[in-house]
Amino acid sequence: MNMYTLSSKVKESGIDIFSVHRGVIDSGFQKGYSGLSKVAMLFHKGFGKNAQDGAATTLTAVRDEQYNGKGPLYFSNCKPAQPSNMSKNEEKQATLWRYSLELLRDHVDDTILAEIGETLESIQPKEPEPEPTPEESAPNEGDKPKSEGESEKKEDEAPAAASQDEEGNTEGDKPAEETQQEEQKTEETEQKEEAWEEKKDEE
Repeated sequence: MNMYTLSSKVKESGIDIFSVHRGVIDSGFQKGYSGLSKVAMLFHKGFGKNAQDGAATTLTAVRDEQYNGKGPLYFSNCKPAQPSNMSKNEEKQATLWRYSLELLRDHVDDTILAEIGETLESIQPKEPEPEPTPEESAPNEGDKPKSEGESEKKEDEAPAAASQDEEGNTEGDKPAEETQQEEQKTEETEQKEEAWEEKKDEE
């Protein structure tokens, strides 16, 4: 992953960045291993490369001129190979790059870092945000949620909105013409009832 990031940092310098997988080498370094590491190295014993063959892939990347100007490249078995999909994840590249620089910050200075466009200040780890104090995290009295009783009380206290008809007249405030018509109908009804009563008495 750092191959891609470093290559982007020095692309204007004409330097090619290569990543090399040399394979399993019977170098003798495994003599100090123990536990599972020792078992793994014993399993590979007889299948690994000798020191000369193990160096061949690195020497190919360094000395073969046909790869000049073609970085970044990943080499395996003395030739370019396809790297993993994870290594191409730009978000993970940035995370690994930042972590690597943070580990090295006590061993480098601004002169070295300037060559890759970084400074000691830029690679300082970010300080964690302070946790809120109990006073800060406690809600204010004005922010308390209203209880169900308080909500109902507010609704009861609110003035009732006057209902309106289609013409915008409030209930109980009917137009004069409509009122006269209703009064006339009432009179006619009363007159009919009186006439009916008189007729009934005559019979």
